[in-house]
Amino acid sequence: MYELTMDKWMDRAASETQLYQFVTIDNEKLSYRAHTATGQLYDAFHIVKDRKGNNSFFDGADKAIEERTSLPPRKLQEKTAEELKEYEKVYPNKQ
Repeated sequence: MYELTMDKWMDRAASETQLYQFVTIDNEKLSYRAHTATGQLYDAFHIVKDRKGNNSFFDGADKAIEERTSLPPRKLQEKTAEELKEYEKVYPNKQ
């Protein structure tokens, strides 16, 4: 459980959320699933390698629950107005 950083390097983030992951490999297919501590699917994708060695990415996040980027109340109080403004630029409309 971590606070999100301002250098958004991931496509799907989870602020202060416990997640556990499943990674499986079946022949040419790598699958990834992230679930919340209550078992809800949070993020998912798989990558398939074809016979020529090219990879195809398939995003499963559209079937997952809403992204959790809101800051908890204690973090909102700790940040300055400028820091909150910057956070909103990176993670818009999530407060």
